[in-house]
Amino acid sequence: MNPQHDKVHHAFVLLLASLAGCIDAISFVNAGVFPANMTGNSVVLAISIVNHGVEVQRETHAFLVILGFCLGSAIAAVLIRSQRMVWSRGVNLVFLVAGCILLGSGVAMGHEKITYSSGILLALAAAMGMQASALVTLNFPGAGTSTAVTGTLATGVTRTVHYLRGIMVPSFVTDQPSPWFPLMVFSVYFIGALAGGLQRGLHAAIATMACGTLLALVGIAAEIRTTRNPD
Repeated sequence: MNPQHDKVHHAFVLLLASLAGCIDAISFVNAGVFPANMTGNSVVLAISIVNHGVEVQRETHAFLVILGFCLGSAIAAVLIRSQRMVWSRGVNLVFLVAGCILLGSGVAMGHEKITYSSGILLALAAAMGMQASALVTLNFPGAGTSTAVTGTLATGVTRTVHYLRGIMVPSFVTDQPSPWFPLMVFSVYFIGALAGGLQRGLHAAIATMACGTLLALVGIAAEIRTTRNPD
């Protein structure tokens, strides 16, 4: 494991996963799409296309968030530059910018006439794309991207099976890491989704602003740590 992935960074990733779950749930309840989960959006878009655009608005929303996610990922790649798997200043900047985008989106959502407009959906997805791309760069063991947890859950279950087999069969030897972290990532994503699923109207805007603030704070806190402990 990369020595820079210490307990504090593990906590950061867990927070990022919970924020992704919250943003996904808020947007799905209010707009029918997932800014952080491109698998779900791909299915929504495909179903709409094969049904000849019966749900034109949902088809448009799915296309917008896929586009926004790709743009966010590209922006993150430009900002990070380095391919080193460390919490660099580029990574910290990505989290800070993504948080500000979410915060601004939440403020805009509070305006009744533009709630979940095309621009808002693009911005939400771009922020999640930036977060996901940063985690891909970090290659955080067991966490996946923190925005799509299908692989994370599979990792957790696989590690759990090997862990239990090692306990029950003394002769069984495995080099699989502990299952607890990927299972915790999945759990906090789910908890975030529970919280986001309750949000409507102004509460959704406030929750989005809160998520943006926390994401930005992750970037700031990580930057402080980077400054105090340079490579």
